[in-house]
Amino acid sequence: MRFPSAPKQQANLTAKYSFDEGALSGFYLGGWIHAQTKTRGTLGSDWHYGIWIPGLVQVSGFAGYKVGNLDLRLNIDNLTNRGGYVMNNVFQPQSPRAYYLTAKYTL
Repeated sequence: MRFPSAPKQQANLTAKYSFDEGALSGFYLGGWIHAQTKTRGTLGSDWHYGIWIPGLVQVSGFAGYKVGNLDLRLNIDNLTNRGGYVMNNVFQPQSPRAYYLTAKYTL
């Protein structure tokens, strides 16, 4: 038996490409795609309501540059600025496109 809030189909694809030689050495980019069919949602933690969250496709991307021990990265969540609802089966609106800049230094 399938859990009531689990979509019938879903797929994830993650990819990263790193440039190892030439002028772009140290640069990398990638992304994540999630797709799923409609799913049953909750309202106030109650499953008795007949709420269905429509199917969705969500895309996020990133680009970064690594030099030595320093890694600078720009993440973009909800790249297509898709509306709708979040993927974790609650009746909550999806956040708009968001940008995150991170720096990581490893010893």
